Amino acid sequence: MKKKLISIALVLIMALSLFGVTALAVNASPTSSTVLVNGTKVAFDAYNINGNNYFKLRDLAYTLNGTVKQFEVGYDSATRAITLTSGKSYTTDGSEMIGKGAGNKDASPTTSKIYMDGKEVQFTAYNIGGNNYFKLRDIGAAFDFGVDWDGAAQTISIDTSKIYTPETATPTPTPQPSGETDKKLVGFWVRDSSDYRYYLSFKDDGSYSYIQITGSITTTVTGRYTASNGRVYLTNLVDDMGRNLKNQSMGYSFGTDSDGEFISIATVWFALVGTDEEPQEMSPTQFWRSQ
Repeated sequence: MKKKLISIALVLIMALSLFGVTALAVNASPTSSTVLVNGTKVAFDAYNINGNNYFKLRDLAYTLNGTVKQFEVGYDSATRAITLTSGKSYTTDGSEMIGKGAGNKDASPTTSKIYMDGKEVQFTAYNIGGNNYFKLRDIGAAFDFGVDWDGAAQTISIDTSKIYTPETATPTPTPQPSGETDKKLVGFWVRDSSDYRYYLSFKDDGSYSYIQITGSITTTVTGRYTASNGRVYLTNLVDDMGRNLKNQSMGYSFGTDSDGEFISIATVWFALVGTDEEPQEMSPTQFWRSQ
């Protein structure tokens, strides 16, 4: 997570974790997207963290071995340093391409120094279960191979015949005028976990409030919303320190199961007004209607 982005993990107006980068573990969910390498489907041990895909470093090196973008991975236990050597064939260690198993995992920022071709580099990386996972686009940029995303097909493509092209940012949708609401959305919604509880309230007058309780810490966000055609548009966002947050929109849908009626709604990261960062939309999470 970039330091300019106030770490505001919300579901709809999700959790505000103030002040950027921390060394605490974050949630990593298995990547459900199809992955193609030079046109061939490959089953990677990969995770989605804060809206970005992270791949096991050795899996990438193993898969790209023999191509023009191959690279070697080494580890110096004395200095706790990871070494990457471009153009060199990869030496396997038996840990490659092992299934990740089901369920989410805890991911902690990698503390090892990283050297590429003898020079120290800075990558966003996490340790999950003793293995290092790197942001795919960081590795693509470093070794100059193509990384593309097909949203309609939910497919990630890695192409060693292409050069790396930075991802084009998706503009934040323009919020609709206030006043229009989806009546099915109106009400009080709750999400519980072992670590936190979220309360989310949509009102007929187009206002909402959000409260997150994590241990002894309570975070509140207020604002206005409009909703139509499966999207919620958020405006006038203010956190409990009185700071203005950037407008955002996200998708939602309804469902019912043994636990009752729920909304499935995107987790988003919000940015403070006045920063260069833009809000990011991530995978949906479910809230249950409070009785």
